[in-house]
Amino acid sequence: MHNLAEGIPHRPPMHWLDTAWRNADGTISARRLIQPDDAFVADGRLVRSALLEMAAQAAACRPVTPTGPPRRGVLAGARDVVFHGDVRAGQTLDIHVQLTKSMGSLMLCGITISADDRPIMSGNLTFAIID
Repeated sequence: MHNLAEGIPHRPPMHWLDTAWRNADGTISARRLIQPDDAFVADGRLVRSALLEMAAQAAACRPVTPTGPPRRGVLAGARDVVFHGDVRAGQTLDIHVQLTKSMGSLMLCGITISADDRPIMSGNLTFAIID
């Protein structure tokens, strides 16, 4: 399986995905093991804003069309984002991205992040596609 996380432009320490893949239904799944020395880990806990960055990077692994090449985008907005819990170093995060709507250069994605089958974050992120 090809690791889609290798295609995003981020580099350490801001590259937050260990692996990402496209599911048969067109959604994207990604995974990240949080390390104690990761950027944005303070007192053994991941700072919540890092979850938004991870979700955005996972969405960046998805092309605008299922058969098209990946295109660059920027996070343009967040709506209905809820943080359900904290993340500790040593936990593995499962990130799920579903394209819910696209119009022109805008793309709306539903995002869920969980750890140990427990919800951590959910919401909708809007991306502006740039070429």
